[in-house]
Amino acid sequence: MSAEKTKHPVTLIHILTSFFASVLVIWGVSYYFTDSILYLQFDKTLAKYIHQPKSTYWHRREGFAATYHGLYGTDGIEDITQDPRQKIVIWGDSYVEGHQVNDDEKIAQVLTAGLAEQGLGNQLMSFGVGMSGNSVADYYFEIPKYEQLGINIAAHIILVTGLSDTLPDDEKDYERGVFEVNPYRLVWKEWHPANTSTKKVFKKFKLNFLWWTLRSASLSVPQMRFMIATAPPRASFHDNLRTVPPSDDELAAAWSFLFEKLRSQTSLPIVLMYSPRVPTIKDGAVTTQFDDEGKIALFTSVAQKYQIPVINTTNALYRILPGNRAVPAWFSQYQAKLRPF
Repeated sequence: MSAEKTKHPVTLIHILTSFFASVLVIWGVSYYFTDSILYLQFDKTLAKYIHQPKSTYWHRREGFAATYHGLYGTDGIEDITQDPRQKIVIWGDSYVEGHQVNDDEKIAQVLTAGLAEQGLGNQLMSFGVGMSGNSVADYYFEIPKYEQLGINIAAHIILVTGLSDTLPDDEKDYERGVFEVNPYRLVWKEWHPANTSTKKVFKKFKLNFLWWTLRSASLSVPQMRFMIATAPPRASFHDNLRTVPPSDDELAAAWSFLFEKLRSQTSLPIVLMYSPRVPTIKDGAVTTQFDDEGKIALFTSVAQKYQIPVINTTNALYRILPGNRAVPAWFSQYQAKLRPF
C-alpha cells in the first residue's frame, strides 16, 4: 500500500519568499552583467555636468569594460592636475568617451602610450574629455575653461566623427553648445540631465537591473500607437543636408564661421582628427556609409585657412575593417584603434 502524499498548500508567505529570493538572485547576477548607472554631477569650476568623479562605470551591452571617471570629466585619470607633464587634450563624443573599451584602450591613453614609444613620455601625455552627444560647438565653450585650470595644456585634438558634427543645427542627444544658422552663431544652452535624484538612489543601492528595466519600459510608451500627438519636425540646416544638399559655398561659409570662432578661443595648436562613424552591421555584414571625399577635402581646405590641420583616418579604418563578413558584437571597439600618429 503506497503512502499517501503529503500536501503542502501554497501560502502568501511562500509566494513572497519566492518573489524576494528571485529578486535577490537577479539583483546579484545582473550587477555583473548589466550596465551600471551613469550619474552626472555638476562641476562648479567648469560650469557643466560631468560624470561623477572618482566613480567606476561598467559597460556590458557592447564590450565588457570598465571606465574610471576622474576629476574634471577625464577618464582613466584620478586627478589630472597632479600630472606635471604637458598635456594634449582630445575632445570628442562617445568615441572619446569610449565606454565599450577599458581605460588603457581609449584613444587618449593609446596616444599617451604612443608618445612614450617615441621617447616623449616624460614630457607629454594625453587625456580625453568625451561625452556622448558632444559636438564641435561644445568644445568652443569648453576649451577656455580647461586652459584656465592651469594644467599645462600644450595642444588640442578634436575628434570629428562624421561631418554632421560640424554643421549647424546638428541633431544631438544633449543641447549644450549649439551651432545655429540664420544667422550663424554659437550658443551655450543651460542643460540639466533628467532623473538625477532618482539615478542617485538607484546607483547607491546598485539597482542597475531595475533602472534599465524601468527606463526601457518608459521609452517604449511613446512608440505605442495610441499616442495621438507628436512634436512637429524642426527645419534645420542638418535636415536640408539630407533632403537638399547644401552647396559647397554654403558648407564653406558654415565651416569658415566655426573655425574662425574656434581659432579665436586659444593660441594653442588645434588639430581636427576626422573619423567616419562606426559602420553599421546589417545581416552580419559591415555596411559603410562614409562622407563624400570631396566634402572631406573641402572641410580640410577651409580648416587649413585658419591654421587648423586635419588628420583623415578614413583609410586607417578601411585597413582594419574585417571585410564583408560576420563580425562580433564588440565591433565598435575598433574605434579605439585609430591611432593619430
